[in-house]
Amino acid sequence: MKKKVTYVVLLFLFSSMMNHLSFAEIADQNNNDISEIKPSESNTEIEQQDKLSNNKNENDLNNEQDSSLDTSISDSEVHNQEEDPILEEKPLLEEAIQSEEFSRVPNQRLDPSIPLEYSPLNTLITHEGNAVDNSDLNLPENTVVLEFNDNTRMLLNGMPLDYETEIKIGDIYRFENVGEYKGKKLIVEWTVESRNEAPNRYFDMSIYPVGHEMPSEGIITKLFRNQQIKYSQKVYDMLGNELDIYCLIPYKITENFYLEFNKDDILRTFSLPDNLYSYEETPTTFTLRRNTVGGREEIYLLTKPNMSWSVTASPEMEAPPEELGQIGGYGIVQTFEHSFFTPAPYEKLTITGGINTPNMKAEYTVGQVLPQQTSKNLYLNGYEMNLKVDEILKLSANDVEKLEIKNDKGENMTAHFTLTLGTEHNIIIATTKEQLQTMEYQNLSIDLILDVDAYSEKVTDYLSGDSLIIPINGSHSQNFESVTANATVKYAAVPSGEGIPTTVSIGSSTDDLILPELVGKLTSSFPNDTITVVGVVERKEFLALGETTIEVTIKSKLSSIEVTVQVPITVIQGELTLEEAPLQIVFKDLKIKTVPKDYYPLPMTESLKIKDTRYQKQKWTLKVAMSESLHYGTTQEPLDGGIMYQFEDGTSKELSESPIDIAIHTNIDNTNYDVSAGWFEQTVWKNGFYLHVKPGNVKAGQYKGSMKWTLADVPANE
Repeated sequence: MKKKVTYVVLLFLFSSMMNHLSFAEIADQNNNDISEIKPSESNTEIEQQDKLSNNKNENDLNNEQDSSLDTSISDSEVHNQEEDPILEEKPLLEEAIQSEEFSRVPNQRLDPSIPLEYSPLNTLITHEGNAVDNSDLNLPENTVVLEFNDNTRMLLNGMPLDYETEIKIGDIYRFENVGEYKGKKLIVEWTVESRNEAPNRYFDMSIYPVGHEMPSEGIITKLFRNQQIKYSQKVYDMLGNELDIYCLIPYKITENFYLEFNKDDILRTFSLPDNLYSYEETPTTFTLRRNTVGGREEIYLLTKPNMSWSVTASPEMEAPPEELGQIGGYGIVQTFEHSFFTPAPYEKLTITGGINTPNMKAEYTVGQVLPQQTSKNLYLNGYEMNLKVDEILKLSANDVEKLEIKNDKGENMTAHFTLTLGTEHNIIIATTKEQLQTMEYQNLSIDLILDVDAYSEKVTDYLSGDSLIIPINGSHSQNFESVTANATVKYAAVPSGEGIPTTVSIGSSTDDLILPELVGKLTSSFPNDTITVVGVVERKEFLALGETTIEVTIKSKLSSIEVTVQVPITVIQGELTLEEAPLQIVFKDLKIKTVPKDYYPLPMTESLKIKDTRYQKQKWTLKVAMSESLHYGTTQEPLDGGIMYQFEDGTSKELSESPIDIAIHTNIDNTNYDVSAGWFEQTVWKNGFYLHVKPGNVKAGQYKGSMKWTLADVPANE
């Protein structure tokens, strides 16, 4: 005759939609009464009991939890839970563990009628995960939800496991990828510490891996009547580091089934108002059991990461193994439509304005706390901050690019965001859901410093005393409550100017520039102010041909405020040039003597200047020759004499058709070198060109001639 045995299945289930761990009840027992089964019962009697119980379960699921069921099964007695909390141990259990472990009836009901102060470990919650009494759930910040799902990989003693296996002492079950904590994938290890051998067992206790032969995801521990197993648990990251975190685990327990924990390992319990669970506390243990059949409710436990617990299948259950397909868990596991947590809320922005800041700059500090969610699915689909800047403040794309977002550790978090200049004089700071998951909890701040448009016609509208009061407004996409804060700015003179386009040679640097020639139209917002060009903000070498810019600082004498001006720069190859030469050399009317005589020219209106814009300066030579000698009018009769050139040392040379060197020099910068600088002292001739006339056939009238200048890059006689 085939033996009839009782079995029960415990499921560690995570809803893939809600990403939270649940225990699903998958054994469909018949009532919440605890019956003693005598060894003398026949198979037929047991089957009748099952049928009666099944009918009762279908018709009376909505009855009160504590209602008793009067079912006669042979000589067995039916005990109401409240009347007889302790079961009498039967011979059937002699080889099992102590009857106290199986027969205890927890004496406290997790029920909404019990005030919370009398259930110190328990808090009633709604299906949305909020406390019924609106109190704080008091979850530690480092709380995670273990997520057993399709991505979970299960190993037994280091080997991949994808089939049902018998549970043995010393076995180590390793679950990889069961959630994340601060960006690290989690690993959970269960070690089988102990188990018993139950008498008259038909099946041994076993464990199902994730998703194995089940219509949902989860870890299933299957036990039968009188069986007990004890696990210990540890939590690691993927590098093998043991983590000091708290685990939130929703349990689904089959009726007449016990879970026992060390009391120190359980921090809190959270149960729904219509839950079907009872618990018992001792100085060292915390035990949970289900009171009635049916229902899909869970109880949530907040535990330490390293803990141990025992699972016990009580002896008062009876069901034939043939019904495994109907009541053993196949086909009745469902996805739960509620989550323990709603998303952690995003607080509104905090904005603090600077007080009496100098230099006509408004300063603000914008703060935002990004909460860490307990599940990746609870992170919002992105985040967007909108900062509306007042029109009196200058705002450009360059200002936005310079912004930095830092956390309370001083770490730069800007790379997690996109910063954009909006179309309404605003700044948009956005990030994605994936970035939010990566950052987890962050206390962020942004320092915003903007220039006041001191030349605006409306600037005095903001004036209060000697300060400007300038507001800024901010909000974000997850909390539309806007925040406004004021910055006060000390009102002062502000300089302005326009950069003068400048050409430089490749290889040169800002050291070669002449500061006053870089900025023009220097003005101040205050009258009677003097603006000067102070210097270049950052030294720069011009190593590539093309267009670029530099920043030059100008300063107000009245307020000492400094402002930067953009100066456009064109980088060219560089060249040696004759920048300027006299168009004519004029001599006043001369009275020719009967003896040789020198005559000196009138002061010239043009100069003789050489410019070398090459980065590598080289020595150059300036030559001059008479391309057309002095002659009389149209007769071409030459003058008896000619044009002479006197050097600074007093020596002279006569100009002819052959060029002579009149200057040899190396420029030290890009400025002009004036060869003619020593020709005159005020209006008195000192050096340079003069006319030497010999006595002879000189006619009265006008003589003229032409000169040719040659600027050579190669020094003379080299």
